[in-house]
Amino acid sequence: FREPTARMKNVLAEDWSGAQVNPRTVILHVYDLEGVEDLNHGLAFAVDEVTLGGLFHTGVEVFGNEWTYGWMGVKCEAPRCAEGHTYRCSVPLGDTRLNPQDVAGILYGLCQDWKGAEYDLISHNCCSFCAEFCLRLGVEFPPWVNRFARLADAGKTAGKGAAKFGKSFSAFFAEAGMAIPALI
Repeated sequence: FREPTARMKNVLAEDWSGAQVNPRTVILHVYDLEGVEDLNHGLAFAVDEVTLGGLFHTGVEVFGNEWTYGWMGVKCEAPRCAEGHTYRCSVPLGDTRLNPQDVAGILYGLCQDWKGAEYDLISHNCCSFCAEFCLRLGVEFPPWVNRFARLADAGKTAGKGAAKFGKSFSAFFAEAGMAIPALI
């Protein structure tokens, strides 16, 4: 009996072998939300090496710890072990130029800014947290990961704008209707 060799995989499910990984390497771990694995399989397929996205949970690993955000705020967990989610893949994002103390300072600030009570499944979630963390680490967050949430948030914002416009439009005509008899 021989145990299978653990391999990291990129978003296209190809082996990620030969990569130069060190403690400064920033790795994005992507998980399927529990119960939507089949949906994500359909949404996250590759088209010319670009994926369409899906409903994902994410965590950023740097210096051996994975950091994420949720209802309880910012938290640290063992890499590739997010509770309640199904591991999908890991995406290498490059090395940070920061040292562990600098990263600790960034995380302290993020913990102050990203409170669990402010969590929103669409607009203020683990993916938006990881995108911000990656920005501060000096690496690029892949846009396909949170594409679905960004589109949903844009739709939510547009819907709110349309509703506000509709109310304003109605108020305008209500006032105009009241003014017409005064003009006659």
